[in-house]
This record gives sequence, structure tokens and C-alpha cells, in this order.
Amino acid sequence: MLALALALAQPAGFTCSAQGAKLLVPATAPEVACARLKAGLGKAGIRFDRGEIRVALRFEKPGIATASVTRTSGGKAVRLPDISVATSDRAMGPSTIDLLAREIAGRLTTR
Repeated sequence: MLALALALAQPAGFTCSAQGAKLLVPATAPEVACARLKAGLGKAGIRFDRGEIRVALRFEKPGIATASVTRTSGGKAVRLPDISVATSDRAMGPSTIDLLAREIAGRLTTR
């Protein structure tokens, strides 16, 4: 139900869900994590008016953040391999989302 509400509240071109965002320091609401990810993708030059980008974020112990990304353009959906980052030497936080955004952007621009 929450995922549906998040999807409806987000503009066309980008949908996002986040599980485990309470593990971030400070604890973060899923919609805040998704907003930060979208901002990071935008800073990296990703445009949201050329199809749709769907992202499912997962934050898990012991400091692993994973993004499942699907881009749809021209009626064709392409699912990227999962993108994971680990923060073994510090707690996951906003910088973890920024790192994921850079990794996602790098993979989207090579497609």
C-alpha cells in the first residue's frame, strides 16, 4: 500500500520505493530517500522526461545498499543488474544514497 502511495505521489518519469531506510543514520523516511536519489540522478545529468526510470532501494545490515533499476523508453523496458554499495567502515547515511545515485547514473548513461 505504501509503495502504491509513493508511486502515485511522484511525477511521471521517475518512480521509487525504499525498504529499510530506517537503517540510515539519521533514520530516513522512504520518500525522503527517494527524493535524495532523484536529486542525485538529476545532478548527474539524468533526464526524467525521456521515458520512465523505476528504482527499488533496499538498505540492509551490515551496511549494504542495493538499487534495482528499470528504464522504460519507447515501450521497451530494460532492467539493469542490481547495483550495490557497501559501507563497512561507517554507518549508512545520506552519502550512501549519493553514492548509489552516481553508480546508477553511470550505468544509465552507458545504455
